Amino acid sequence: ITTSLDPYFNIAYRFGAIFLGEPYPGGAGRPDLAVALLRKGIAAQPGNWQYYHDIGFVYYWEMRDFPTAADWFRRAAALPNAPDWLLPVAAAMLTEGTDRTSARFIWRQMLQGEQEWLRARAQRGLLQLDALDQIDRLAAFVASVPRREGEAYSWIDLVRRGGLQGIPVDPGGTPYDLDPHTGQVSVSQASPLFPMPAGGSR
Repeated sequence: ITTSLDPYFNIAYRFGAIFLGEPYPGGAGRPDLAVALLRKGIAAQPGNWQYYHDIGFVYYWEMRDFPTAADWFRRAAALPNAPDWLLPVAAAMLTEGTDRTSARFIWRQMLQGEQEWLRARAQRGLLQLDALDQIDRLAAFVASVPRREGEAYSWIDLVRRGGLQGIPVDPGGTPYDLDPHTGQVSVSQASPLFPMPAGGSR
């Protein structure tokens, strides 16, 4: 309704798309509607590279569709006044797929945005990537500790065995969950970083 009343209301498109694309409970969990809203913005302002960029990021971050994401970044890069970092990111998406380095680069660019909500979302995205890196290291450590068959996994036991100085916490300050049966490490549902995106490679 807002964008129908004012087709040039930039924040409504960009903030609305982030909310629609975010998984529940942080958002509506409808990246398809996020793309539809941004396409509506493009229809009103076809020269606004930010809408193309945002569609690309929805495909990259929420849908994990890297070829489509790269195509939207390329289209954004071809527009007047588009920043020169868009094209290299598109190339990275095509060659490395779930590369976290590319995701970090994009979030850091968004961290320079004028709107406080955009900077806050970018900061959360960077913390989530840090958490994914930590989970990789913790999972490798858990797997390296010999266990007897049927023995439960616990942080307290792993601390006692050495190698951990204390129960590990995520970048948001909440202890990681450790599945007692499988040893899988994950972000707690009580964490401000939950829900997490798909992990991807480094």
